[in-house]
Amino acid sequence: MTEKSSHPESVQMLTTVGQKIRQLRKARGMTQGQLAQEIGRSTSCVSQIETEWRNTSLGTLRRILKVFSLKSGDFFCGIDW
Repeated sequence: MTEKSSHPESVQMLTTVGQKIRQLRKARGMTQGQLAQEIGRSTSCVSQIETEWRNTSLGTLRRILKVFSLKSGDFFCGIDW
């Protein structure tokens, strides 16, 4: 049996780009609509990215990373490829 760590990052293991975006958005207390406005996309686009119904372009991903003040290396850490 593995023991759960008390470290928050290990408790919520992130597996996809969409899940990571959702976690970041919720941690900031943002709605999908607010994030959509910040990145110049529709709310449905953000929803589709978070639920993996739609792949995001590099340009959109760059805008998302800018909103959260993240570098790409930091964002992709913990994502299961």
